[in-house]
Amino acid sequence: MAGSPALDAQRRFDRNLHELLSCIELESEIGRVQALERFAHAFVASHAAAFHQRAAAGRIRECHGDLRAEHVVLDGGVEIVDCVEFDLGLRQLDVADDLAFLVFDLTSRGGERFAPTLVQAYRDAGGDPGEDPLIAFYASYRGLVRAKVALTRAAQHPDQAAARARDSAKARDLILLAERFAWRARLPVTVIVCGVPASGKTQLARALSDASGLPHLSSDVIRKRLVGIRSTAQAPAEAYGPAWNARTYEQLAHRAAEAVDAHGGAIVDATFRHAPDRQVFASAFARAAPVVFIECQAPLPVLIQRAALRLSDPSRVSDADGAVVRRERLAWDPLDEVPADAHITLRTDRVLPDIVDDVAALLDSRLRRVQVAGK
Repeated sequence: MAGSPALDAQRRFDRNLHELLSCIELESEIGRVQALERFAHAFVASHAAAFHQRAAAGRIRECHGDLRAEHVVLDGGVEIVDCVEFDLGLRQLDVADDLAFLVFDLTSRGGERFAPTLVQAYRDAGGDPGEDPLIAFYASYRGLVRAKVALTRAAQHPDQAAARARDSAKARDLILLAERFAWRARLPVTVIVCGVPASGKTQLARALSDASGLPHLSSDVIRKRLVGIRSTAQAPAEAYGPAWNARTYEQLAHRAAEAVDAHGGAIVDATFRHAPDRQVFASAFARAAPVVFIECQAPLPVLIQRAALRLSDPSRVSDADGAVVRRERLAWDPLDEVPADAHITLRTDRVLPDIVDDVAALLDSRLRRVQVAGK
């Protein structure tokens, strides 16, 4: 209904996004901001009940409105200064929003390790900032506000190339960090990037890890650790038999579950080509978090070319050559047991940022379908 807390949050996010878009000159940056708009709509839709319950519980109140690190004075105690005084509307907000601004500012200044301590201290003192995904949602919003301010400042000195470039670069960094917080708001989730050798799964997994901040867990690395060799060494043929596969996928699942506890999720990089291996993983993972399968595919000539090119790379971890690629492609067990809404097949012979955005779009679609109640 009009005026609902969820719609109010959506309107604030949308209004800032549209103002930011009017300042952006690079087409690639426009696409990134539009993807964040998709995320925001999905998050608000899934958390509508939580927004309403927080408003009913009095969590929307007069706050600071501009809570950055420079406004926190530590001198024998804690004092918050310089609140937004000229507009009540800018400081009448959810306490999670106010706290999230400081969380974002700490992170942008290299103090990310202090953010969890800040949030926990607020909770210990009796405050209710909501769950971590809600704080991440507001932190993403605040990052885009900061990006808009930076671009507005850049436009104010058109004849000062160095200053304009500095502010524009700062805005890009702030948008990147806003994207990182959007990933945190999608948690908990474990993304399994699978496919035959040379399908591009490791490259995609690394890109997803960079975008999300989640650990990248590689079956190739884990397998070779279990065998007792360095990751770039050639493993013996028996290391790829059923027994070693089971050990590898069981250890991979344990590591993924640990990552869920520590970070809210993981990016898991493995072929998952055999149904028994997937069963071992599922059993050991024990539903630690929702799982999404990203199945990477590419035409056979592309697969063969990739396999041949990496043979000359001394830092490669995979042992698969062209012959292995052909064999494994024919031995692939379809992921029929995976629910349709937790599985997407992607062509990887295209631009990597587009593939990453496809994954984010799947997660946003999943997020929209999940209804989260308030606390």
